[in-house]
Amino acid sequence: MNDVQPQSNKRTQIVVGLLLICLLAAGGMFFYLLQHSSQNNYLSEPDAVSDVSIKTSTLESQAGYSVQSYATRTYQGEELSISLVASPLTVPSDDSYYEGWLVSNTTPATYISLGRLEQKATGIYSVFYSHNDEYKDFSSIMVSQEKNPDNSPETPIAFGSFD
Repeated sequence: MNDVQPQSNKRTQIVVGLLLICLLAAGGMFFYLLQHSSQNNYLSEPDAVSDVSIKTSTLESQAGYSVQSYATRTYQGEELSISLVASPLTVPSDDSYYEGWLVSNTTPATYISLGRLEQKATGIYSVFYSHNDEYKDFSSIMVSQEKNPDNSPETPIAFGSFD
């Protein structure tokens, strides 16, 4: 019933997870700068990136799961970029998948799908999300296991906050 691998090499998994989040943060920033380098020369103007806000989150496993998940949220003006990595996860059954979500601070909560997590290596899944809306009232992030493509999470696996 629980599709999560046992924790046998916890230190190795933590190190791999931390390295992945660092690489995703650097990759997200590089991707953003590469897209906008024709509009602004960020590398030669030190004050040009002063409106960049970067926050990270270590997501906590939810009941019955043992997963290490890390996320980076970057704002450049009103453009939002999020990188999310989760491991160790097993390959989901044919009728299910993993999905990332932004979660609002409001009651009841509102959810914005970041998209399906894609397998990058054995047990390691990730998603990159970029959007022009700010979603500043969405300070939490979640990974869920899904069977139905809809606008709400089904089975939470990990949850965290950027605050």
